[in-house]
Amino acid sequence: MDSDIELLDIVNIYKDYICDNSFVYKPCNNYQSIIILQKLSNTITNEDRHSINPNSALYKADVLKVILIFNKATPHIMLNEITYRECEHYNYVSSHTYVTYKVGETISSLLFVKNNKYDYDYDDMHGIKYFKTFDCAFYRFYTRSTGKYIVYCDDGNKTYEGYRVNGKLHGLQKSFYDNCKKEDKKHYHDGILHGKWTSYKKMDENYLHCITNMDT
Repeated sequence: MDSDIELLDIVNIYKDYICDNSFVYKPCNNYQSIIILQKLSNTITNEDRHSINPNSALYKADVLKVILIFNKATPHIMLNEITYRECEHYNYVSSHTYVTYKVGETISSLLFVKNNKYDYDYDDMHGIKYFKTFDCAFYRFYTRSTGKYIVYCDDGNKTYEGYRVNGKLHGLQKSFYDNCKKEDKKHYHDGILHGKWTSYKKMDENYLHCITNMDT
């Protein structure tokens, strides 16, 4: 099934949550599942962090309530719980722990500190990771054989958008640079580069050189 169709189906099923900004979305289970979480009255987040695009950036919170869990491919089937391998970072040292999310229960990160020196750096602050918008959680590393594929940086900057058909690149593929001001454009047909393409290569700190080509 096309990933765009899947996304529309999920949005229709869970539209009541998507229209309420107290709910946030966490991809998990190798990014094949989504947890809908709710911010509480005492929840502390880093949503005031610097980001390129606030609506697609990755954020963290200290405490959230688990509302729903479902698999992206079977959104009508809700799960009661899921165990996810969380990665925490502090002072550039990583550690992993398994966390179980259960519907109706509150999950918390005891090591979350709002006002530490890493406040605006995603990689160096503990907390429960989430997105404010549903589509970013859906596309986060979601690999489908057919459909749209989008990649965002953690600051919300889009870096790639394209399509695959039966696991192969097909149609227009875009890679973004310089905060989406410039983009590579390449066309594929059944996994093979086809026709005119445009590419930007960084020559120094401030200059991107455009190259166009035509296959023969």
